[in-house]
Amino acid sequence: MPFYLLFAADANIDFGEILTGFLAVFAVCGVFYVVEPLTYFPILGPAGMYQAFMIGNVSNKLLPSAIVAQDAIGAKPGTRKGEYAATAPIPWGSTHDSMRPSLSLRNRPPHSRIPAKMAPDPC
Repeated sequence: MPFYLLFAADANIDFGEILTGFLAVFAVCGVFYVVEPLTYFPILGPAGMYQAFMIGNVSNKLLPSAIVAQDAIGAKPGTRKGEYAATAPIPWGSTHDSMRPSLSLRNRPPHSRIPAKMAPDPC
């Protein structure tokens, strides 16, 4: 986008303004780029980190499931047993999210899945 603004668009923006905007955003978001991996690694381990960052939504879904799994079997974070326990629930968290729409359709009555113009008359 910055290259488009500089070279293709007639936006009358110079490189200094683009650099200022980039640095402002990086000052806020760049901290997470460093802090998140450092804080997640002791809990998830290397395999869990790879899976979690490939799937996404680490702090809201995958990290809590890893902590609950470690707690359920009594594993301490940072140990090999803790890494295995943290890696196991991560794929299930993503599978749950991808299966949610199909499961919600399955629990409806059969006639509600048919479009209204094709549904049989309930009377």
